[in-house]
Amino acid sequence: MAGLEREGDHTPGAYRLADVTISGSSDRPPSPGSVHGDMTALLDFINADVDQNYELLKIALAHHRFVWIHPFGNGNGRVGRLMTYAAMRRQGFSDTAGYWALNPTAVFGENRALYYERLEDADSLEPESLIRWSTYVLEGLLTDLRRLAKLGDKDFVTEGLLVPAIARGLASSRFTADEALALTIIARKVDVKAADLSSAFTGSAATRSQDIRKLLDRGVIEPIAKGKRSYRLRLAPSELTPLLVRELDQLGFLPRILRDSE
Repeated sequence: MAGLEREGDHTPGAYRLADVTISGSSDRPPSPGSVHGDMTALLDFINADVDQNYELLKIALAHHRFVWIHPFGNGNGRVGRLMTYAAMRRQGFSDTAGYWALNPTAVFGENRALYYERLEDADSLEPESLIRWSTYVLEGLLTDLRRLAKLGDKDFVTEGLLVPAIARGLASSRFTADEALALTIIARKVDVKAADLSSAFTGSAATRSQDIRKLLDRGVIEPIAKGKRSYRLRLAPSELTPLLVRELDQLGFLPRILRDSE
């Protein structure tokens, strides 16, 4: 830990008491004296009842306004994303039981340069610039929603995600050829018994059971229920997890902010 410089805030948990600048922007946030009033107005705005058709538009505008106010000495981007996510959850746009598990980071973290560009453009508060900002946010959320819908498509998940991830594991020597074939069979059939893996694990039934036991012990597969001898892939946590993440990234499902080092 020696030499590590930690991020911090001179007034943690409270509004800032000094002027600040926004990285990458020529605009200056309001003075500390107006932060409390600006935040009160923003919270009133975001908590106001509007027609459901306008909720995401309201949330998009609120995110911009929060970042423009820059109420804290540090962490405004993270708090802004958290506030936006909380507002979306409250309105049911992040219901993980359906296709509503939207996350604003998928929009704001996909192209950070474009994000800052759109934010600064909207700082003028001109109607046209606010429309451009809102369009950017809503189109990003729509793209994310379409990705989520694809993850509900069994054929896409199997052939576009699971099978390539297993192949990646074979190529990196994480799995043997027999193991990769067995995992592919399980991915495609979902509910698999030992006899279904005879083409992958040749030999006697006893030998096949030993090979299956190795995959179970490694946590790559699991019984479909306790005491059952039917198996399915175990996606996480397991050796498949990093392979799936790599495939999701290659398919464009992960925002760039997750891999940016800056």
